[in-house]
Amino acid sequence: MSNVVMWPSIPFDDLDRTVAFLEENRATVVRVCLGGYSRYLEGNFERFEAKDFWPKVVEYVDRLRDRYRVPILIEPNAFVQTSTDAFIDGVVVDSPADEAGLQRGDLVLAVDGRPVRSRTEMMSRVRRSRDAQRYRQPGVAAAAENGAASKTGTVSLLVRRGERTFEVQLDRSLARSMSSYPYREIAAFNDFAYGLVVTDSLRFSSLLEARRLMEKHRAKRVLLLSSMLMEPVVSTMLAKTDAFAGFDVSVRVPENRYFGGSINIGDLLVVSDFVAAVESFRAEGGADPDLVLIPASPFASSPWGRDLTGRPWLDIERNTGLPVALIPCPNLIY
Repeated sequence: MSNVVMWPSIPFDDLDRTVAFLEENRATVVRVCLGGYSRYLEGNFERFEAKDFWPKVVEYVDRLRDRYRVPILIEPNAFVQTSTDAFIDGVVVDSPADEAGLQRGDLVLAVDGRPVRSRTEMMSRVRRSRDAQRYRQPGVAAAAENGAASKTGTVSLLVRRGERTFEVQLDRSLARSMSSYPYREIAAFNDFAYGLVVTDSLRFSSLLEARRLMEKHRAKRVLLLSSMLMEPVVSTMLAKTDAFAGFDVSVRVPENRYFGGSINIGDLLVVSDFVAAVESFRAEGGADPDLVLIPASPFASSPWGRDLTGRPWLDIERNTGLPVALIPCPNLIY
């Protein structure tokens, strides 16, 4: 994984030349990170708004994707992709997925005949497919074996591309791919299984966890605090499911006041940001929520559930006087 952080002072031509160099040297994936800064960053540099600068980078990257084979990702991905559908974001050059003709933008409908609804479900099924469970590279000894599973590592994908639907069979140890760099070096890594490049997203299971918390607290009116980047993803997911049916759920986005600058990432929200968001919601009028739900990821860096300033998440409850619960979810740096 090769990372490039884009900043207004970096000419787009430099990004082009960098991607060309990385492709020439057989990089697995290029990740273009959208730059940001906090109010604590000192020095004489060009301040910018993410809403103004980031779209320009995304537009330029889209043009680069038409010219280079190496997969190019945007980080944070939620800025450009609010859908959770099982779209492929790219394929590693000369990998089994590449040899099968798969492309960025292909939509996976089923894995080994089982329908999938999201990227996370698709990759989970690919990694757990019957033939892939005990995959090991040819010639590598393993102590544990599953007698019912093939040692070749194969999977079947039903794919839609535009108006066309087709099926491909992928062989994880395809000879042509195993003799090619970089695939032979990453063939055993599940993050790039079969050479598929698929970005992570919020899981539908997180919505079910949120519902369980509502039921546990016997709440009817709920305030769900998300982030600027993840709120569109949450809204898209809620439109596709009845996970919150029967509950009055309001979704709000706390401002990254503590870090300030151009920071808009949920994992960098702190206790004081959440408290301010709750008080802002109260100022809108109406009854207080029975429960405030907050993603657990901003407190995941501490085994004691503290934010990046050292304050425990329970301070949100103490400062607002409202019940607060954390929704288990992975860190997405979103």
